[in-house]
Amino acid sequence: MNFEYSLNTNDEKKKLIIRDFSISREDICLGNPYNSSAIIEVVSYNFKGEGSMIFDIKHYNKFISELKDMRTKMRGIAIFRDVSDRSYIQMEINKYGRIVVSGLVFDDISEQSLSFSFETDQTAIA
Repeated sequence: MNFEYSLNTNDEKKKLIIRDFSISREDICLGNPYNSSAIIEVVSYNFKGEGSMIFDIKHYNKFISELKDMRTKMRGIAIFRDVSDRSYIQMEINKYGRIVVSGLVFDDISEQSLSFSFETDQTAIA
């Protein structure tokens, strides 16, 4: 599928993009939790990397729903994990109203990883 989620930080040194989705309708119908994958691209100041995540599309949809709740309530947390619980993305509104974006992303063969954290303003999820 040709859609992506891009966190709009308005800062080239802080990026989070979920792209190149692949969703298997057959695996969804069979109840296979390994039914979707995507590439995660991260830029956190001078560090950057990308890796793939395999996940159940229900978990991605829950993540998007949690982001929508955060946007309307201006509080909360949204977490997106792969099926192995190794790679994850977390967004949380802190007590100052800033969005804290953090996570851990592994490369395709799980030999390299990037742990990241950065803050951005509320307009990133608006």
